[in-house]
Amino acid sequence: HLMATVLASYPETTQKIPFHIRDVTEHEWGAAARAASHGGSYGSMCMHALERDLGVPQDYIIPTMSCTSAMEATLLSLRKLGILKKNDKVLVPAYSFAANDNVLARNELEPIYVGCSVPSMHMNVSDAKVAIQQHPDVAAIVILDYAGAPAPRDLFDIAREHNLLILVDAAQGVGTVC
Repeated sequence: HLMATVLASYPETTQKIPFHIRDVTEHEWGAAARAASHGGSYGSMCMHALERDLGVPQDYIIPTMSCTSAMEATLLSLRKLGILKKNDKVLVPAYSFAANDNVLARNELEPIYVGCSVPSMHMNVSDAKVAIQQHPDVAAIVILDYAGAPAPRDLFDIAREHNLLILVDAAQGVGTVC
């Protein structure tokens, strides 16, 4: 009732307040387009750096605009190939970037939230084991590198032991060593 009263007291207000105002120049749009293209100078530079610094052959690199885009493309591909199916359960760290949840929802996958260890904020290994026991039909796990620190290797071992598909969000851990 309060909102209706407030709106009624300002009948001349018909313009919506924008959520955000885009302030992007043509130069920035051009730079983003070049970065997104495989042959763009920035994308090419990143691919060469990954190959040089991490030993990853360029044939295995797909440049994306963000880790979210990479996760979206990966999950969409896995769904289209039938490797992941509608309503499959995926273990995810309870402390994570919200975009991971959005990507799972768009791909009709069910997140199973697993507690995180303090202060590392990585998925807790013991909690992951319990979640797998409680959800024996879990299909995959999202392993998140956080704040420049790689996730515990034990999470990979647990995933392999239970034949889970491993999805790594390494946006904050590129170049770190496990």
